[in-house]
Amino acid sequence: MNTPRLEDLMHKARSAQAAYAHFSQSQVDAIVRAIAKV
Repeated sequence: MNTPRLEDLMHKARSAQAAYAHFSQSQVDAIVRAIAKV
């Protein structure tokens, strides 16, 4: 994987982590369950 692509993925992961930090555990659980069904 090239460095710019990796940096882009890391930026997206950090942004998602910041957004999920405000969710309750039950909300995160529901999201993960929905993702697992895909």
